[in-house]
Amino acid sequence: MSDDLKTLFYEVRADMSDDFIAMNIVGQDGISIAREAVESDFNDQLAAAHFAMVMKLAERLTGNLNMGKAVENQFSTDSFVALSRTLGDGSFYWLLVAKAQANVGLLRAVMDQYELRLWGAIPS
Repeated sequence: MSDDLKTLFYEVRADMSDDFIAMNIVGQDGISIAREAVESDFNDQLAAAHFAMVMKLAERLTGNLNMGKAVENQFSTDSFVALSRTLGDGSFYWLLVAKAQANVGLLRAVMDQYELRLWGAIPS
């Protein structure tokens, strides 16, 4: 992971405080190019691969229904809340996972704040 991405991941984690579980930047192939996670039973790399498939399905679905471009997906369980979002030209996705009690509005605000900077820090 590049130093720029490490710095941004650190900042995101700090902004989320104790609610942070994991975050990944993942390609459309489901392979994570950058990740950060706290120790837990949550398998962030497997989740990132699955969320890449979910985002591709959402893109196909919204395209077939002429709904516009899919940009974000949210999934919640009794233990976690996960947001996935396209980055830049859509060649990468950003998965952000937090504890179930996390404020979803705050998660979205954090994603809004860092989205462009993360996209710019991905090595070409």
